[in-house]
Amino acid sequence: MSDISKNIRFEWSYLPKDFWGGKTEFTKCIVEQCNFVLVDGKAYTKIDSEIYDSDPTIHEQLSQQLESWFCGAQVTNRKSFELSGPMLYHPDGQRSLISRTGHLHVSINFLPFDVIIRDEKGNIIKDSKQKRVEEQKRTAELFAKVRHLDEGTTDRIHKSFILSTLNSGYELNHLYDIREALKNKFSSDRKARNKLKITKRQWSKLGILTNKRTEGRHREGRQDDGQLYENITEGELDEVREIARNMMIKYFEHLEKSIHLSLCSES
Repeated sequence: MSDISKNIRFEWSYLPKDFWGGKTEFTKCIVEQCNFVLVDGKAYTKIDSEIYDSDPTIHEQLSQQLESWFCGAQVTNRKSFELSGPMLYHPDGQRSLISRTGHLHVSINFLPFDVIIRDEKGNIIKDSKQKRVEEQKRTAELFAKVRHLDEGTTDRIHKSFILSTLNSGYELNHLYDIREALKNKFSSDRKARNKLKITKRQWSKLGILTNKRTEGRHREGRQDDGQLYENITEGELDEVREIARNMMIKYFEHLEKSIHLSLCSES
């Protein structure tokens, strides 16, 4: 084990400070023996100075890893975030700031709300925040693990998801684009459904609601002002949002499975 005095400490700042809903730790990183702690607007990790000296650009790998965790968590918590470049604390006490082109800022115009349900004795029987925190860590790890395997598709569906939260008038169009990206990836609707184990009903729901919205506007003879959903209930919107999110996670899990199959074939 290396002497702790030889470690270089990396520190990033992020907003909002409660993005993760509490202290969160990641123990699996692209850099071996490198654990992250994220809490109260700060992300920390340490590496041996010899590792850093052998590859001074390692901070780019660490920043990309951190960004992927944040992007993956957004699939669950639907929060915007800002992420700074890292500050380095060297063993001799010196500090250096590694700048990036501004802060990474990924916005979402929707904030989740949490519900706690207690029984008559005051015991918690449902805590939506705890469940969300656990789920967001899982999706964060999953997205970071598979993102490099197919950056074109994973980044496209993540971007569509983000755009769906920013532009409410075209939300369904952006969610539909997630389905289209997966269809293109597997060359057909049927192959995509079969590979990802998505039911035909779920797959069709995005198209049905998108068409329903468009037809409603045309029938009323109104221009798309980016706000109106004439024939769609809030319940239907929530349903299609969850279907789109599930499609994303199914694809990430599909990529994760390909990693396991590759390892098995090599052994």
